[in-house]
Amino acid sequence: MAKLKIGVLVSGSGTNLQAILDAIQAGTLEADVRIVISNRPGAQALERARDAGVPTSVISHREFPERMVFDRHLVSALREADVGLVVLAGSACMRHVRRSRTVSKWPDARSTTPTPALTPVR
Repeated sequence: MAKLKIGVLVSGSGTNLQAILDAIQAGTLEADVRIVISNRPGAQALERARDAGVPTSVISHREFPERMVFDRHLVSALREADVGLVVLAGSACMRHVRRSRTVSKWPDARSTTPTPALTPVR
């Protein structure tokens, strides 16, 4: 089975991202985190990603005049990273992404949001 090619959208501390990275490191998740994207430049999740050697990007919806322009930039970054699964990691994670059609812009991609009850307690 091929590894999942994951793109992770974050906005905060990155505990869900860390759980994914830890599971990959432990061999319990056959995946490759291809990119971590945040809407906040100071998000601790970006530091966690960089520490793990994962490429990062900051794409803030506030920098774009319209939602559709933001959507195009976000989708472009995910496509460029060859992502097959988009994980909205965190309760506040880019809420505007959930309300938009961003993730459905390409038919072969899937998305998921970790359920707090299933997220490992640290």
